[in-house]
Amino acid sequence: MGATVFITLVSELGERNESELLRSAQNLIERLETLWSRFQETSEISQLNRGRSTEDLSEETRMLLMHAEIASIATDGMFDHRVGNEMIRVGYARSLVSHCSPIETDAIKRSATTFIPPSTSIDVGGIGKGFAADLTAKFLLESGANGALVSIGGDLRCIGSPDQEQGWTIEVEHPSGHGAITHLTLENGGVATSNLLARRWNGASLQTSHLIDPRTGFSIDPTRAEIVQATVVAGSAAWAEAFATACLVAEASAAIALLDRNGIAGLLVRADGSSVHNSNWSSFSPSASSRR
Repeated sequence: MGATVFITLVSELGERNESELLRSAQNLIERLETLWSRFQETSEISQLNRGRSTEDLSEETRMLLMHAEIASIATDGMFDHRVGNEMIRVGYARSLVSHCSPIETDAIKRSATTFIPPSTSIDVGGIGKGFAADLTAKFLLESGANGALVSIGGDLRCIGSPDQEQGWTIEVEHPSGHGAITHLTLENGGVATSNLLARRWNGASLQTSHLIDPRTGFSIDPTRAEIVQATVVAGSAAWAEAFATACLVAEASAAIALLDRNGIAGLLVRADGSSVHNSNWSSFSPSASSRR
C-alpha cells in the first residue's frame, strides 16, 4: 500500500495495555500490507495477478475484493481496481516510501469470491488503505479502546468515543500542501482525500498522475484536469477512498451528482483553487457555503 500510518487511541486501559494494543494494531496493518501489496511478489494480490484462484484467499482479501467490486458498480466504473497493467505502463511499477510513524495515544464470517478477467491486473492500493484503516479501527474498539482514529496514507477512519467532546476534528489540506482548506467534525465514519498533484515516481512527467481513468486506460493529466483534489466523507474509509478517486475521474458536475446519488459528502478543489461541494458536506463542515 505504501503509506504512513497514524493512530490516535482513546482508552482507559492503562499505559502498558495501550502500548500492547497499539503494537497489535501495527502488526495487523503490516499483515494486511503483505496480503495486498502488488509490490510484494508473495502477496495474495500479486499471486492473483499471476493466475491464483480466488477460492483459497484469506478472508481479508476476499472482503477487500468484494468492497472493490461493489465500489466499481456504485461509481459507474469511475473507480476500478482492475488497472494494474495500466499503472505499470505509466511507470508506477514500484512502491513509494512506506513506514509506520510514531503512534499517538490519548489516555482517557463474511466471504466472497470475485472473478478477475485473465487479461487484467488488479491494484488495490487505494481502497486497500481505506479498508485497512476500517479493519484496524474496528479491531481497536473490539479490543477495549473507547475510541480510535486510524489514518493510513490519508485514508482515515474514526470510531467510538472521540478525543474531543464535539467529535473528531480533521483538517483538510490545500492541494499544494500549504495550509488547510477547512476542518471537518464527525463522530463515526471515514474520510479520504485524493490528490492529482501529490504523488510522483521516477521518470514521471508533470503530465502523469498516479490515477488511471478506467474509461481510457491512461493516466489523468493534472495540467488538464478540472478537479485536482477530492475529499469525501462516507460510512467507511474504503467507501470514501473509492468515491474520492471517482470524483477525480469524473467532471465536477458528474462528481457532485454521483455523491448526491449515494448520500455521500464531498469537497472538490478545481485547478484554479476554487472549490465546490455538495449539500451533504455542510453536515460535517458547518462553515461551508454552497459553491456550485
